[in-house]
Amino acid sequence: MINIDVLIALDLLINTHSLLQQARYKTIVNAITLKAHAAALNDEDLVAINALLR
Repeated sequence: MINIDVLIALDLLINTHSLLQQARYKTIVNAITLKAHAAALNDEDLVAINALLR
């Protein structure tokens, strides 16, 4: 029974991590899109985003 609990917890952890990464990606893409549409996207923004991705 304990092994099943560990596997369920591990599955939840992996799924939560995946959802976090998806949300992070969407946030970055939306920020780039918003600034691009406002003609406010510059090199400094891309450097900052690149730093976030590392």
